[in-house]
Amino acid sequence: MGSVVEAAVEAFRAAQRGSREARARLEELRGPLVALADEGDVEAQNALGGIALEHDGDAETALRYWTLAAQRRHPAAQRGLGHLYAAGKGVERDVEKAAELFRPAALAGDHFAMFNLALLHLREERLAGCMSRDELVALLEGAADQGLAEAATELGNLLAKEDRDEEALRWYLRAAHGGYPPAMFVAACWYRDGYGTEPDPVQAVRWFLAMLGAGSGDGVHEAIRLAGSMTDEEIRRAAALAGDPNSGDALISTVRGRTSGD
Repeated sequence: MGSVVEAAVEAFRAAQRGSREARARLEELRGPLVALADEGDVEAQNALGGIALEHDGDAETALRYWTLAAQRRHPAAQRGLGHLYAAGKGVERDVEKAAELFRPAALAGDHFAMFNLALLHLREERLAGCMSRDELVALLEGAADQGLAEAATELGNLLAKEDRDEEALRWYLRAAHGGYPPAMFVAACWYRDGYGTEPDPVQAVRWFLAMLGAGSGDGVHEAIRLAGSMTDEEIRRAAALAGDPNSGDALISTVRGRTSGD
């Protein structure tokens, strides 16, 4: 049984990356996977829920199988079902029900459920005040400690609202080192402007440039503006810290060329 589920999950992940062979393999495995799920295999039910939603866009099938698995306290299925209720996919939107589903999954150690539960209480007016600040921090820390950069960023946001800038910056940096572009942008701006630390243009440009390596060009113009007041050595050091020394020479060429033409 496990081999069918594992093979289907592997094929699903490869199909999500664009593999035609994996899509064909997933279709071959769909029948056996449905049979297992209908026989009560909880792992098959959970896997089928994810495949139905993310591969097929079929929220109703995801709802059916995740409900079955969640009733048997499968953490990932509880989290998946909670997502459906939080987003109103295949079911009427119900944030209270979503929170009820996320909570046991979070208690079981599912870091996505930890993050989702905290986020609901932070952003949904209907849940405002239903969770203490310490509980929110514990959930976000737990998710961040398992490598979820979004949770570290949200914790930074929470601390920033409390004017605990040094602590906030540490969490932004953790998320930035985890490759999360929004956290890189915040860290760069804070180093540029001196929030939570002394102003440090090298570190600021470092994180603006690091965003490029993470697939985001949102920091390019900020890097160009800041580099105009930096030495070539500082720019090259920032680029080296960003892991892309060549971007330093490109930035120098852009800045100096612009300056010489003014």
